[in-house]
Amino acid sequence: MAKHRYTNLVCIVLTIAMVSVTFLLMKGGVMANYLPAESVAENLPEYALKLFSDDKVHTIDIQIERSSWDAMIENAANEEYYAADLVIDGEFVATTGIRPKGNSSLSMIQRSDSDRYSFKVEFDHYISGQTFLGLDKLALNNIAQDNTYMKDYVAYKMMDAFGAYSPLCSFVNVTLNGEVWGLYLAVEGIEEAFAERAGINGGEIYKPESVDMGGRDGQEGQQNGFPQDGFPQGGFLQGEMPQDGFTRGEMPQNSSQPARQRDNGQRWQNGEDMPNEDMPNAIPPNAVPPNAGEWGGGAQDGQPQNFPQNGGFMQGGMRGGNSSVALKYIDNDPESYAEIFDNSVFSVTNADKARLISSLKKLSDGDDLQNALDINEVMGYFVVHNFVLNGDSYTGQMLHNYYLAENSGKLAMIAWDYNLAFSGMGSGDVNSSIILDLPDRPMVAWIFGNERYTVEYERLFGEFMEYFDSGEFGEMYDNAIELISPFVESDPTAFCSFAEFEAGQAALKQFCLARAESVKRQLAGDDAPVDVSGIDTSAMGGNMRGFNRGRRSADGEVDFEVDF
Repeated sequence: MAKHRYTNLVCIVLTIAMVSVTFLLMKGGVMANYLPAESVAENLPEYALKLFSDDKVHTIDIQIERSSWDAMIENAANEEYYAADLVIDGEFVATTGIRPKGNSSLSMIQRSDSDRYSFKVEFDHYISGQTFLGLDKLALNNIAQDNTYMKDYVAYKMMDAFGAYSPLCSFVNVTLNGEVWGLYLAVEGIEEAFAERAGINGGEIYKPESVDMGGRDGQEGQQNGFPQDGFPQGGFLQGEMPQDGFTRGEMPQNSSQPARQRDNGQRWQNGEDMPNEDMPNAIPPNAVPPNAGEWGGGAQDGQPQNFPQNGGFMQGGMRGGNSSVALKYIDNDPESYAEIFDNSVFSVTNADKARLISSLKKLSDGDDLQNALDINEVMGYFVVHNFVLNGDSYTGQMLHNYYLAENSGKLAMIAWDYNLAFSGMGSGDVNSSIILDLPDRPMVAWIFGNERYTVEYERLFGEFMEYFDSGEFGEMYDNAIELISPFVESDPTAFCSFAEFEAGQAALKQFCLARAESVKRQLAGDDAPVDVSGIDTSAMGGNMRGFNRGRRSADGEVDFEVDF
């Protein structure tokens, strides 16, 4: 075939351009966010451009028979799907599956007079292959424990801006058969559509859990185990154990985990060593579950002394004692990693299991990390994760609320559930160190076990500060507040008043800007802390007390009736 006389020149120019773009993308930082909007949009699925756009508060009308709705709410703990039609931004979607979702938030709402549950929507639950513009699963988060309405939203936007794996999200005004129900956060489900959009299609995704959380699909929920996402700060609600948890030394009988795993530092053996009196005062100091880790200090917030630091309660939550959830290499037996493989998003083969175990061994050994990790993605994830100070996570006490991606042997983290971030669990303040000293968490420890990686991590942290210096953070935040404020003010099922929302969102913005200033000082070697005396972190929320009773009408009266 004859060549054009400019063929060689064109090829050279195209090569240079491709190398330049590749370099920007490989950086994995905010630079990726500055690519031309039209080039980014071309690669996004239709649902990302429509449902998850930030130009408006979207609308979702749940159309469901009253008997079905009443049954679903009455039996919320069962997390069973019911058929409902949805109208999303005016587009009708027939016969979707909807169910309540959640963990401690679900059980605590059950104990309140509120019906404002979070929901999961499966578009293909009843109609095989059905999607909404390509989206297969959607979470509708009720924004509990968050007076700001913004914590999840801000964390996901930061992750996305910095090139880390995170779900898309947007605010939606949810109506029930045409009547306003409340302002929710719509979050892209971590399933096939997400995997394809993120480029993980062909790989595997897991949601490791440190204890048996119950739940409809093994990935979330709480029926007869412990709540997944923690208890209110300062202890259990009204000082009581969850009613659907264990009491008087008895463990749940319908655990989905193998007995071998329950007895290996995860569960007390058949309940035989459990005390015969109600929690929490009857835990004997010498009743140490196998492999539970070291026992720790004194009582905190009414909790008993001598709870294990790696396997018991602390500040109202639970810490996982199983090494596999910490992503440690144990041995080559797949059964040793049941907390990972039993919580896979997709079906897994023996080859998948062997590949993951091999990657965990490399990670624990610090060997061949280039082939065990998506290094840029993991670093970017922990830069943002450390910035937002989320203690209800992989780096927190309870070892959960993260997804693990594996593609061709390379592991990566996927952001999930940040409603208790920004020190919502007392997990740090504005001036907390950007260095995470967590030797028992291999997925982050490798960064600080090698000076070269630590230097790169700090460089990326400095790059992330451009998100604030450029004004991009402020623009994102202010636009969102302007959009949602009218909906919050009229939200009939809100967990806080509009005045509490205004105070909370103002505190969150102050927190983020002060945190950025602290990080910049740390990177510059300046030990002077940022003055945070004017930031009321408690205004942002963090516990489940104070639910509204029923549904608020415009005049403040309570209305329990919904027209169907």
